[in-house]
This record gives sequence, C-alpha cells and structure tokens, in this order.
Amino acid sequence: MEAMLHLFQIRPALKKANELKSKFSDSKKFSNIYSQLLKIQNADQEEELFEKSVTPPPPVTLRETKETYHKPITKAEDKTYVEAPPQQQVYEPENLRSDSVYLINDDAEVFSTKVFNVEEDKKTGKRVFYIHFDVNTIKNIGVEVIFNNPYFRMEDRVYHCRAVWFLNDYEIASNDFKLSVQNDWDSVIFAQTCGSNLPGFWQYGQGRVDLYVEDAIVCQKWFVLNDETIKEEIKLPAPPPETSKETKMEVVKTKEQKEKESPQEKPKEEKEKTLEELLAELDKFIGLGSVKKSMRDFVDYLN
Repeated sequence: MEAMLHLFQIRPALKKANELKSKFSDSKKFSNIYSQLLKIQNADQEEELFEKSVTPPPPVTLRETKETYHKPITKAEDKTYVEAPPQQQVYEPENLRSDSVYLINDDAEVFSTKVFNVEEDKKTGKRVFYIHFDVNTIKNIGVEVIFNNPYFRMEDRVYHCRAVWFLNDYEIASNDFKLSVQNDWDSVIFAQTCGSNLPGFWQYGQGRVDLYVEDAIVCQKWFVLNDETIKEEIKLPAPPPETSKETKMEVVKTKEQKEKESPQEKPKEEKEKTLEELLAELDKFIGLGSVKKSMRDFVDYLN
C-alpha cells in the first residue's frame, strides 16, 4: 500500500486498503496511509467537479496546434502491477543517456560504474555490461561499482551506503547497506540490484541509479530501457608501441657502420732496436760503469 501510494496508484491502493481494513484496524501506520489515500481521492473528486463547471477554452487553430501540441508515443499494452512504477510515455533512445558521473569524495574514489543483467550473470557466471535493456525480457538490473581505497594500509573501514533507483525521474526503489573494507584492499568492488521476478516492472524510458557513501553521493549511472539490448563497449588502454625486429637490426647496423666509419686510431708500433743501439743508449747514462762493463762482457761471451 505504501509503495502504491508513493507511485500514485490511488485506486489499487484504496481497493487493497479496504480489503485489509478489518485486519489492520489497530495499526497506526495503516490508519495514516489509509487517511492519506482518502484525502487524495476526495481532492481528485473535487477537482473533477471544478473542471466540469469551467467554461471550455476557445478552439485552437490548426497553426497553433502544430506548434504547441506533440502527440506522445505510448506503449501498446497497458498493464498495471503492484510492484511496478506508473506507466510512462516512451522516450526516444537518441535523447537518453547511458553514461556515468563520478563525484569527488574523501571516502571512496569511484572510477567505474556499469550495469548488467542479474539473471544472465547468475546463469552464465559471466558478467556482461549493457547500456540498453529490453523491457520485454529484463527482470532485475544490477550495478557494479569499483572505487580506490583512500585508507589503503592505514585502517579498516565500515561505510554506510545507499543505492537509489530511478525510472523517468521517479524513485522506484532504494536500499541501505553496510560495506566493510579491509585496510589491505587497494580497491573495492561491490554490486547492488533492483527489479522484480514478475514481468512489467521495468518500463520504457530513462533509468538511473545513484550511489551514496556516508550520506554523500559518489556516482550516478544512466541506462536506457527500450526494445533492444546493447552491450557496453569496454575500452582498454592502448598498448605501448612495439619496436619491430627490422628496426632493431637497422639500429645495430647503423652503430656498426659508425664504428667502421670512425675506427679508433691504434698506437704506432715502435721500431725494434739492435743490440748495439741498446748498448749505446746504456752508455749514455751517467755512472753505472760496472754495469756497462758486465753487459759488454756478456755480449762478447755470447758472440
């Protein structure tokens, strides 16, 4: 009943309230919700009576009609579910968003936010990310968030978090949860889900999920709901440029050529001297008479 009240499904909510009135007559919360529903119903009835007494406006010319009136595109089927948001007009996909926004926060430096199909993730064990979901088949949508841990190797932390889901700017669900982060985690990854196993929960238009950490919004993720499924392209960083073998060989050859072009000058070899020339040089030294005489006697002996 409270969910239907927030979604402005007044008639179904009143019908449900009348069925449960005898069971929850002593409940204060039930009485408050029931009284709000009655007030809204009475206000709608008064508004209808007022509209009937008002003089209709003058007819609009064809020119004014073309300039001011735009016929909304609506879904062919008109089904209402207790857990589903109110029926909305179909938005054109080219005017819808599928990007992410990250906000500066001291507790969580978010750098990745992606959405996925929960049933597909459980069935295949492989998480595939999308920017468009098919409203005819999608039941539960999950959001995966990754952020850097600013308290890495400093301290353990427990964050109070909140996920709020929107469809065409109407809040359709929210969840409060705690997130425990170890001090040896340099980054943290977690996921939240929204939806229903009953068909018709998701409708055409713009989807969005806002993530809060310690009552501060840290990121927003937009996605599209229409008649097709489109995967998100994961862009990997470009690899560093590789040097081919031919280039390496050219560099080596160039170095070798440079060495050949400018060879190092070898020291000039000294001319071998004869025994007589060596003895003559020995005679030039002053003194050493006994040494000079011994050397000459030894040479004469060899001869």
